[in-house]
Amino acid sequence: EYKDTEQAQLAIGFPAYKYLDKRLPALTLLASILGGTMSSRLFIEVRERKGLAYFVRAGIDVYEDTGSLQVRAGLARGRMEEALATIVKELRKIKKGVTSEELKRAKENIRGKMAIELEESSEVASFYGRQELFTNKILTPEETALSTPTVSATEVSTPAVVPTTTPSTIPWNPWDSPLQVVSDTTTPPETSASTGRLFYVSTTGSDTAAGSETDPWKSVKF
Repeated sequence: EYKDTEQAQLAIGFPAYKYLDKRLPALTLLASILGGTMSSRLFIEVRERKGLAYFVRAGIDVYEDTGSLQVRAGLARGRMEEALATIVKELRKIKKGVTSEELKRAKENIRGKMAIELEESSEVASFYGRQELFTNKILTPEETALSTPTVSATEVSTPAVVPTTTPSTIPWNPWDSPLQVVSDTTTPPETSASTGRLFYVSTTGSDTAAGSETDPWKSVKF
């Protein structure tokens, strides 16, 4: 049912890593630096500096045989294109590296968040239950926390950690116009995946021209 609203929800999803993947600690830190806290890159740039969204965050979901990295935002529908361009810019930027201070804050945040979460008995049960289901050994919270301090800034931004496959970008559509997927007919699918080409969703109709940061509804390399 169509509902007249000025708000929109945006999600950009990347395929990521399974539960036992050795790259997971580095990806966890990358997600925290990108959009896990109020001092993260996306929060500062998208929300605080430009006022484009009332919330923006990055996070990961991990499963037995796969995982995902997502960027989510809630914003006014009139700010969608500018917000997308800004998010894409930050995705490109983080591939160039993170600072030692960002890495330090991310490690402290992850340790602190775990300590707070495990104050709840249900979280303790979930913590040990996931390990029983997905791994061959049980680690204590202290042992688990040791997985991130050894990760370096170089490891966080290495191509082996930063997902480069084509993501899915889906704005929740509060408008009565149909959503149409934008495709780039000049680029073979295998080339698109290897170069990290994004395929956005348009509310204005199809367009096969390659886009740029100023025209983020079209396909954009990052």
